[in-house]
Amino acid sequence: MVTGDATKEALDDIVANYKAESLRSSILLAPGHGSKNHVSKDFLEAVKPRLTVVSVAEGVDYDSDAYKNYGRVLSTKHYGDVRVRVKDNNEVLFQTQFQNYSNSWYTLRQRSDYYQ
Repeated sequence: MVTGDATKEALDDIVANYKAESLRSSILLAPGHGSKNHVSKDFLEAVKPRLTVVSVAEGVDYDSDAYKNYGRVLSTKHYGDVRVRVKDNNEVLFQTQFQNYSNSWYTLRQRSDYYQ
């Protein structure tokens, strides 16, 4: 799910007008570069991402507390480029430029591994 610079209010309006099941997404590009002004718990509960990519520059903070309970979070300030590949069987793989997940592709765990 790509949310761009949608505000918290815009995303909450979407949650209020659509069933949570239709908003589920395995991959979320964090809205507003992960700013606390752009995300709410209700939105994250509806989407239930398995992987959130936060595109944020070094030296800039993002609302890591908001995302930490919703699957794996990879910020570009810590991991550099983040690559995601979805296979024909809907298996999600990811790789990063730096740190723990570089030099190989890693399989993203299933939603049931993150959520009851």
